[in-house]
Amino acid sequence: MHMRRVFPCLLALALALDLCGCGAADTLPAPMAASAVPAALPEGAALRALDEGTAAGRYMIGTRGNGDAQPLLYWVDYAAARVVPLCAAPNCAHDSDACTAWLPPDAAVWVYAVDEDTLLKNINTSEGFTLYRCHADGSDPQILYTTPGGSVHPRYTDGTDVWCMATLFPQDGPMTQSLLRLPLAGGKAQTVAQGVPLTFLGCCGRSLVLKSEDYSGFDAIPEPDWSAAATEEERRALQERYDAALKAVTVPCSVQFLNADTGEITPFLSWQTASGEMSVCLWQGDTLYRCQGDGRQATLQWDRTDGTGGSTGFTWPIPEGSELSVQAVTVVAGQLILRGDWYAETGAVPQVGCVQLAIDPAGGARELTMGYLDPFEEMFVPLVIRGRTADSLLVQFEQQAALYDTAQTSGVRWGLITFDDFLANRPNYREIDQSKSALR
Repeated sequence: MHMRRVFPCLLALALALDLCGCGAADTLPAPMAASAVPAALPEGAALRALDEGTAAGRYMIGTRGNGDAQPLLYWVDYAAARVVPLCAAPNCAHDSDACTAWLPPDAAVWVYAVDEDTLLKNINTSEGFTLYRCHADGSDPQILYTTPGGSVHPRYTDGTDVWCMATLFPQDGPMTQSLLRLPLAGGKAQTVAQGVPLTFLGCCGRSLVLKSEDYSGFDAIPEPDWSAAATEEERRALQERYDAALKAVTVPCSVQFLNADTGEITPFLSWQTASGEMSVCLWQGDTLYRCQGDGRQATLQWDRTDGTGGSTGFTWPIPEGSELSVQAVTVVAGQLILRGDWYAETGAVPQVGCVQLAIDPAGGARELTMGYLDPFEEMFVPLVIRGRTADSLLVQFEQQAALYDTAQTSGVRWGLITFDDFLANRPNYREIDQSKSALR
C-alpha cells in the first residue's frame, strides 16, 4: 500500500482495546472479489510456528540488573507467575558461559521453544550466525547450523525437523534466499525451496502459507514533471494528481501453500486490493483473515481451507480523514485482534493514537480499552500481548518511567489475564513476580 506518509506508532511494544457505534457501518465497502481453491494438504505431523513460548511459560531476554548490562536468558513460569534466570545452579553469578542463562554480550540473540523439552538459540556475532539446540533448561548446547556469510532464522517445526529462512552471500555468486530443513537431531541441511517469494503468513498441516503481492502496476505511473509547474499551486495540483493515480492502482494478491517436504506450491486464494486501501492478512489454524477498508470503514473477510468463509463490516473509532496503519495481532477465542495506529491533521497540532479492536466474525467490533499511559510518549498504549496459555494471555499492562533501567526492574509490569477478561475489558491480572529479574 502506497501512502504519502508512513507513520509508525510512537510507542514501542504496544499491542491490545464495548465501543458505542462500532458495529457494522451504514455503508460498507464492497468485499474484494476472491477465488478460493479447496486445499489439498499433505499428510504427516503438523507444523507449528516457532516462538519464545510454550503453554507452560516463555523465554525472555533481559540483563543482570543493578546497572549491569550483561544479557541473560529468563524463564517466565506461568504456573508460578514469576520470572527467573534460566539457571538452576545455586549461588550462580551468571557471569560466564558456564551458566545456562548467560548470553554473549556482543551478539544478537533469538530464542525459540520447540517443545517442552527443546530450546533453540540463534546467535549472531561478527563471525556469523550459529544455531544451537539445547535442552529446555539451556543445558547441553549442540550446533545445528552455522553460516559465516548470511543469516538463518528458524520459523517452523514438526518436532523432528526445523524449517529456516536462510539468506546466503556466496563468494562466487549472488545473494540467495532459501527455505532450509534442518534435522533437530543434527545432520545435513536440505534446501526445500529457493528463488520463490518467501513471505510467510503461517503454517497449515504440513504446508507453509505464503503470500505474494504484485506491485508492477505502479511501474506504469510516471513521476510528475516538476519542471512544468511554475507555481506552488501548480506543484500541489501535480502532486495531488500523482497521488490519485497511485491510489487507483490495483494490487493482485495471492496466498499459496508450500509443501514443507517437497517444496511444491499450490494456490489457495487470490484477490485484488486498491493500493490506497488498508489491507492486512493473518493466518490462524485453517483460516485466512483479511481486513480491508478505506478510512474508518472496514471489512473483515475469512476463508477456510474447506472452502467456507464469510465477512463482516465494522468502523474504526478514529477521527475522520485519519491515515491508518493496521496490524493483525492474533486470534483470541475466535475473535480477530486488530491494532490501528492513526495520524490525523486536525487543527494546528497533528494527532496520533493507537486503538485495538476485537472483531467477532458473528458481527460487530469491540474496543479493547485496557492499557496504560506511556510515560515517554505521553499517550495511551493498548495492552501488549507477549504469550499465551490454553485460556490466558501474557500481557504488558504498565510501564513506569521512574523505574526504567534501574535496579531489578525495567519498569514494565506483566500479568496473565484470561481470554474472557481480556475481551470483556476486565483488568483481572495475575501479576508476574519480577523480583529476581531485570527484563528488557
